[in-house]
Amino acid sequence: MTLRVDPRAIGAALRDAFAVDEVINTGRDDARGTVVARGRFTRDGGDGDEESALVKVSRAHLPSDVAGVQRVLERAHVRLRAPYSGAEYMYYTGAIDREAREGEDGDVHVDVICPGWLTATTSREARDALFAKHIARSATQKMILIRETPEVYNDVHEAYIAGIPEAATAWVYKILSLEKERERLLHADDEFLLNTDPKWQTHPDCATTDRASWFNHPSVMDLYCLGLCQRKDVRSMRDLRAEHLPMLRAMLRVARDVIARVYGVHEEDMRVFVHYPPQFYHFHVHYQALSAQEVGCQTERAHLLEDIIDNIERDGDFYAKANISVKMGERDKLMELYRARTATRD
Repeated sequence: MTLRVDPRAIGAALRDAFAVDEVINTGRDDARGTVVARGRFTRDGGDGDEESALVKVSRAHLPSDVAGVQRVLERAHVRLRAPYSGAEYMYYTGAIDREAREGEDGDVHVDVICPGWLTATTSREARDALFAKHIARSATQKMILIRETPEVYNDVHEAYIAGIPEAATAWVYKILSLEKERERLLHADDEFLLNTDPKWQTHPDCATTDRASWFNHPSVMDLYCLGLCQRKDVRSMRDLRAEHLPMLRAMLRVARDVIARVYGVHEEDMRVFVHYPPQFYHFHVHYQALSAQEVGCQTERAHLLEDIIDNIERDGDFYAKANISVKMGERDKLMELYRARTATRD
């Protein structure tokens, strides 16, 4: 394959070279209303080489401060959405004047997942497997809850992790080496690195705004940060042992202090949690304001970091021996492996 879509010029590629094959998620069950399309980047009017991709589209958050709401109303062009009924209320729809927009007013957010962007050393088989994983996670599907024992983890989950291409976490090591996302960096030491998470869509532009303005900024109600451990041998919560307690305590206490100093959001105002299973297998921690939209912190997937520390303090091998509830889509590859194991045991 010779087609190579430049991720830095994605706007033109989406307009001129992307063909939607299927809408795999309508966004109706998503808190953000994210619509997900599966399609292909093509060349020569649809002939020749192609690169498969997923494109996720959602509306940008509306401003929540007085000045921001005033700005939106002043620039909005509205029209009737329904005939006037004579009641005390009325419905309209509209758009924000493109020429008068400021910041993200009226924008859409677009996320693109394209395995063709992985390094050339990543095999076609590995790219296809990674793309299939993203399709399963992004598509509308029934969610399943199972109980993972240590035996099931060792037999199935370990094999699943071993099959993930190294390129899938290459971006993590570029961040840890400070090669990428330096503008998002909040803290780095020998234990972990703390960044603002791209999911925090209302955050001021990290590259252009004065950091002093981030303190008590209206967007802190949506606070979302990401902590990455420096160790490469800790992939998920299952790998945690007593030896990792200093790292875990730092990722809790130091990160809270940094967030309080930079944003004015204190420990009683945020949740600090770990996903299991994680989205990517390099140990990381999520920091989210309690006032933020509750995305990814459902009880069957999110584990509070303080509880994790308590469990390991009581038993250093707690997560090697624990039964853990796992939620995933019915078409996830990991779910297929769980079912295959069960079938062979029956």
